[in-house]
Amino acid sequence: AAISVMLAASQPQPVATASSEFAILDGRVTDASGQPIPKAGLTLTSRSGVQGQLVYRTISGLDGAFSFPTIEPGTYNLLAERSGYERSYFRAGVRETFSAIELTAGGRARINLRMLRSATISGRVLDADGDPVRSAQVRLLRRAFQPGFALTSLGGLTMTDQSGRYAIQDLTPGVYYLGAGAAAYDGAFLVFGLNAFSEPPSMPTISSNVLGTYYANTYYPGVVDQASAKAIRVQHDDISNLDISLVKTQAFRVSGRVTGIAPGHPLDQCRVTLAPVGAPVSMNGPQFQGTTVQIGNDGTFDF
Repeated sequence: AAISVMLAASQPQPVATASSEFAILDGRVTDASGQPIPKAGLTLTSRSGVQGQLVYRTISGLDGAFSFPTIEPGTYNLLAERSGYERSYFRAGVRETFSAIELTAGGRARINLRMLRSATISGRVLDADGDPVRSAQVRLLRRAFQPGFALTSLGGLTMTDQSGRYAIQDLTPGVYYLGAGAAAYDGAFLVFGLNAFSEPPSMPTISSNVLGTYYANTYYPGVVDQASAKAIRVQHDDISNLDISLVKTQAFRVSGRVTGIAPGHPLDQCRVTLAPVGAPVSMNGPQFQGTTVQIGNDGTFDF
C-alpha cells in the first residue's frame, strides 16, 4: 500500500530543507529494543519514473539517523542492510512485505526502520573418539519439497577450523538441519591425522591397510539417516554447541559400464546415481538423493 507523507510542522531539523523541486527523506534505524543501529546501509529505489529507476544510498550514523537530502519526487522502496541483522524493507503494516513511500516535490518524510538480528549457529565436528576434525565441510540443509523425507542443501557451506569449529552466520528464522562430511557429498570420506578429505589420488586404494578411518556423511547430532536428523529451530538468538559426532563406516568402491544408447544424448552426457534402498530419488530436481557420477566416453563409471 502506498503512503503519502507531506511536510509536517515538527521539531526543527538542522539537516537539509526541501526545495520546491526535490523531496527529503530521513529517519532512524533501530533494533527491536529501540537501540540505534549505526553503519546500516540504506538503499532508496524508485518504482518508476520518466528518468528510469533511480537509486540513492546512504549509511546511518552512530545514533542510527540517516538522511536523503535531495530526492526526485516519486514512489520509492527503502531497504536497510547490515551484517548481523536481517535485510529489512520499510513496511507500513506487519502483513506487508514492503510499503511504497510517496515523496512529493518540496515535501519531507520521516521513516523509522526496525531491524531484527540474524542468528549464528556454531559447534564442532568430532570423530568417533570425540576429537575435533579439521577441514570437514558443514552444510546447511532444509527439508526438500518432494515425497518422503529428504534434505536439500541451501548453499550455506563452511569448513571446520583447526579446533574442529564451524559457524554459519546471518540466518533468518526457520527450521534447519546440518550435515558434515567432505567434498564428495554422499560418499565415504577419510579422516587422516584428524583432517577430513575425500580420498585424493595420492592416498592408497581403499583397503584394510589405510592408516585412517572412514566416516559417512553425518547429520546433526550424529546420525547417517536423514529421517533421524534433528531439526534446529532458529529465531533471532545465536545457537552454539551444535556438535556433530561423525559416524564410522566401511568404504566400498562400485564401478561398471553402461551399454546401449540414450536417445539424443551421448553416454558421456549422462550420469549414474547410487542411492540407498528406500531413499527418495528425484531425477528431475536440482539434486539427487544419493551419489552421482558422470559416465565416461566409453560408458564406464566409478564410485
